[in-house]
Amino acid sequence: MKITQVLRILWARKGVFLFCLLLTVGTTIGVSLSLPKSYTSTTTVVLAASGSDQVTGQATPNQIKAGYMETQENILGSLNVALRVVEDLKLIEAEEFKSVYFESGPSLTETLKIDAALGWIKRIIGSLAYEMELSSKKAEKGPDLDTLDPSAKFRHWIAETILESITIVPAREGRTIQLSYEGPTPELAAEVANGFARAHIQANLDLRVQPAQQNALWFNERIKVLRDNLSQAQARLSEYKRRAEVITTDSRLDLEQQRLALLTKQVLDAGSEVVTLQTRQEQLRKDLQTGRVAASSFPEILANGLIQKYKVDLATQEAQLAELSERVSKNHPHYQRAVNSVNSIRAELEREVRSVIQSMDSSVKVARLRAVELEAQLAARKAKLLDLGQDYDEISVLEREVESGRQAFELALQRFEQAELEAKSTQTNISVLNFAVPAARASSPRLRLNIMISIILGSVLGGGFAFLIEWTDRRVRAPEDIEEATGMPVIGEIYKGITPARLVGTRTATYQST
Repeated sequence: MKITQVLRILWARKGVFLFCLLLTVGTTIGVSLSLPKSYTSTTTVVLAASGSDQVTGQATPNQIKAGYMETQENILGSLNVALRVVEDLKLIEAEEFKSVYFESGPSLTETLKIDAALGWIKRIIGSLAYEMELSSKKAEKGPDLDTLDPSAKFRHWIAETILESITIVPAREGRTIQLSYEGPTPELAAEVANGFARAHIQANLDLRVQPAQQNALWFNERIKVLRDNLSQAQARLSEYKRRAEVITTDSRLDLEQQRLALLTKQVLDAGSEVVTLQTRQEQLRKDLQTGRVAASSFPEILANGLIQKYKVDLATQEAQLAELSERVSKNHPHYQRAVNSVNSIRAELEREVRSVIQSMDSSVKVARLRAVELEAQLAARKAKLLDLGQDYDEISVLEREVESGRQAFELALQRFEQAELEAKSTQTNISVLNFAVPAARASSPRLRLNIMISIILGSVLGGGFAFLIEWTDRRVRAPEDIEEATGMPVIGEIYKGITPARLVGTRTATYQST
């Protein structure tokens, strides 16, 4: 169908077209003027990206991410925040909500249970989408208002009503969130929008403070237990030190080790002294048997004055005997007297050496007894050192328990103080960037926009009805319609109300053209 045919049909059915257009525009204007006016106010909150924790001062990672922004958006649009707004602004006393809730009767949708059916369908679709993993968030189910008392039911109704009238728009690349509320009056719209911003800040603060308060309570109870454990560990350590008679550990252990080393050296020296005495005694016996006592130089010999005198006398007599042997014969009386004198002195020397050897037996016995005594002392010292080592090991274990208990107590005390500071915190990383102000003009109904939409819709409806009537009552409105219907060319046209002369001229022109 050509455009000229369309225009001819619309012109022929202009009555139907204009009727639909005027009816649509008039209905739209009437409905728009009859609808109550509503006003929209917008507030903006900003999420500051702090580089450090406000309580501890420690560096924190950047929290402004997609998930964090989505979480803040969900908090801002939650029923908890809406109920907080109702309580803060005392909306249960607002006439705008009282008049709607208490004075108006049930609507048509409520009468026909359409709202309940739509809510049920919505919950079913949300549950199916969650089960099929089409949605990452399961459909939330609000409280059943029928189970609440009238006052709580009214508060929840107001909260759900204002939630339906808010619009939350987070910044795509920034750190701001815009909240708009559409209300019956500009003042109420601004108050509710600002109330949502303040309630959002308080809700974030509560989400941070409440866990901190619970942590502080838990750490407080834990501190009592750790304090008792530390006191018991210190008491066990003190009692064990008292029973073990230990005041300090390191100095006494070093002193006992030094004593053990000194006693070990004394035992070795005593054993060496016994061996030395026995060796000298045996050597003296051999010298006595071989007659070389006079040449002996042991300390016992050198310390004996009588032996030294005998050795000098023996040397003198032996010298005289040697001199006499050169002058006289061995049978000479002087020589014989000198030999007797040498033998007498040697006999006295040997007798004195035997007495020295006998006295050395007592020295060896004393040395052996001293060595045995020192060995016994060494064994006792070793046993005492082992016992002391066991005591110190036990003390070390008890000291580690005390130190571990002290560290746990100090750490818990530090965490308790931190949690207590967080529980008393009144700061958050969210602040209001722009407060909502009462709107100067109503945001709805938008009369101009509704009229433009109604003109378009009326034109579509008028054209549709015009073509529908034309389809049911088809008429010839141009030569092209005859050609399309019969498939034959048009050889002439007869116009209504034309004179014969003009008709002849027109037919002649038509024949010439064909």
